[in-house]
Amino acid sequence: MTLEEVLRRTKASLDAQADAAMERSRESLHFSPLTDGEIDELMAEQYAYLVQWKIDALAEIERELRAWQ
Repeated sequence: MTLEEVLRRTKASLDAQADAAMERSRESLHFSPLTDGEIDELMAEQYAYLVQWKIDALAEIERELRAWQ
């Protein structure tokens, strides 16, 4: 398996895990006293953090894998 294949699979895995976590968060917030608008605002903020986390995580994984080559 090439480095690019490993990175592609890793990204797909991170995307799936992150999407599932966001969905669980959204579902759990429906039991809170927040309005739908407040939930949407909170989820948008969390999504922005999630996107940056995925970018940083993938960059770190790629650096580590390239160091092994």
